[in-house]
Amino acid sequence: MPDLIVLNLSMPVVHGLETIREIAKSAPGVKILVFSKDEADELRREALRRGAHGYVNKSRPITDLIDEVERLLT
Repeated sequence: MPDLIVLNLSMPVVHGLETIREIAKSAPGVKILVFSKDEADELRREALRRGAHGYVNKSRPITDLIDEVERLLT
C-alpha cells in the first residue's frame, strides 16, 4: 500500500473526485494529494471533503508540491 497518492482531477475514465472517494473508502490510511490545474475553490473544497489531504495548483512553483508532499509524509 502506498503512503501517498498524487492525483490529478482531470482523468480520462473516472473524474478525480470520484477516485478520491474510492481511495478514501478502500485505503483509509493512504494520504491523497491533488495536483490540478483547476483553481476553483469549490473543487478544492469538494476534493478535501471527499477525503483528499491536500491540494496544490499546477500553476504554483514546484516547491509548493514538494513542501506539501513533505508535510503529508511527516
